[in-house]
Amino acid sequence: ITESNEIIEQKTLVESVSSGNVSGLEIIKSGSDYAVGDSIVFDDTKSGGGGISAEVSRITGRDIVNINTTIDSYNDSLIEWQGGSQVKVYISPYHIFKNQDNINISGLSTQVSNLNGSYQIGLTTYTSIVDKDIPNFAATGIVTDIYLTSIPENISIGSSIQIENEIFSILNVYSNFGIVRVDRSSAGVAHTQTTPVYFLPDSFIVNRQTNYFDSQNNSKIYFNPVESVGVGTTSGFGRNVNYRIGVTTYSAFVPTQSIFLPNHPFKTNQQVILRKPSSGSSLAVSNTSGGTSFNILSGNSEIVYAINKSKDYIGIVTSVGLTTTGGLFFLSSGTNDYHYSVESNLPQVRAKIDRITSVVSVSTSHQLQI
Repeated sequence: ITESNEIIEQKTLVESVSSGNVSGLEIIKSGSDYAVGDSIVFDDTKSGGGGISAEVSRITGRDIVNINTTIDSYNDSLIEWQGGSQVKVYISPYHIFKNQDNINISGLSTQVSNLNGSYQIGLTTYTSIVDKDIPNFAATGIVTDIYLTSIPENISIGSSIQIENEIFSILNVYSNFGIVRVDRSSAGVAHTQTTPVYFLPDSFIVNRQTNYFDSQNNSKIYFNPVESVGVGTTSGFGRNVNYRIGVTTYSAFVPTQSIFLPNHPFKTNQQVILRKPSSGSSLAVSNTSGGTSFNILSGNSEIVYAINKSKDYIGIVTSVGLTTTGGLFFLSSGTNDYHYSVESNLPQVRAKIDRITSVVSVSTSHQLQI
């Protein structure tokens, strides 16, 4: 094939030109330290052109080498209506979430199904200080009373506190004395005065507009029947008992047919759950003075009905409406153990709560900020 320009030089004369436009850009070398939204500046000093404008729309990140996902789940969490715009979630005995964590609620149906979804939570944490040295477990045993410099008002029985590496379960709160009664583990070590105390959260708030639904957190009181049960078969009589709070011993008169529960929340005819520890004895009772004896708490729990006798005393019956004044006669006082309890049995809505956390690992330092 003969190439004509190899024989005779070709010459061309430009007779006219027309303007063009830039239709796209290809980044050959990206450089560094750019951000989305940065303007791109074109050097058109000798080009004869102008008017082009562009900005950075996206940047290339570091190469992702691994994504590790963990899920913290609580499958039996209580949902409680707090008004038209808020819902409170209770997780027993405590949870590990932090304020403004993102969580997911699932498993709800019927009239509260609109609560299923993702939320940012709100919660407040509380701290205090040990006000008196706490000996080790060998000296205190399972149940012990701890002196604190302050006790938050909304701390509930059944929640937990942490002192150094030891976690205690709260059995009773005596705010007037600055004392909480707790369970501790056999590995519990000594803690000195001025040691920080952390109240572990057992609830949080989510903002959600929803209609009213009936679901309530139960009230629970622990007691020692040896110190609290009015044993006897004659109405109007009773017995004197001694009980201890901290290092001080107090006395009280407990009438027959009564259980001494200071500042209890229970109402007459309210269904409650009476529980005992697995090692505790049942209670021998009778419906009438001198009547046939039978045992309650033959198992570890029993549903009974409360009689509100005063702010500090209740009676119990085995069926609602059997009586609203007296109650069962107690023929025995059970075992000397602080793990007997009375708990309300209110309607409850339960849900599953998840916190999904993913850790993204990149090939080099990512230089990102919070």
